[in-house]
Amino acid sequence: HPFAAILSCADSRVIPELVFDVGLGEIFVVRVAGNVANTCSAASLEYAIQHLDPKVNLLVVLGHEKCGAVTAALGGGDCGKNLNMLLAHLKPAVAKPSGNSDAAKLTSAIKKNAKLTTAQLRESSPAFARKTLEIVPAYYNLASGKVDFL
Repeated sequence: HPFAAILSCADSRVIPELVFDVGLGEIFVVRVAGNVANTCSAASLEYAIQHLDPKVNLLVVLGHEKCGAVTAALGGGDCGKNLNMLLAHLKPAVAKPSGNSDAAKLTSAIKKNAKLTTAQLRESSPAFARKTLEIVPAYYNLASGKVDFL
């Protein structure tokens, strides 16, 4: 009976059950590079918020420090058919990152991606517009283990 759903990056350093110190079955986790809300990941989240009993009332979009998918999107170029399709979802987040250094621009783009994905989910289906569902973006700091809710 999960109390929350997490859309997280597939990065092996980001394990939502460990990040949030919960046991197996306490959260419903969907992992995809860049915490992208594509058709399949969004459908999986819809399942969690519509069909689990009791219904999930919290959805966290969890970006993380040094995300490789966002780094690849910032770098541009041809990464191959499948990865290019995934990285296309990140274009709005990497369009104009703020910051003076490459590291600051990356962090800005990662946080922007979590916020944009949150907004995208809210607008993508009536299931995500349910008044009792809270959708929040977050940023996981790899070094400290701290989660910042944005």
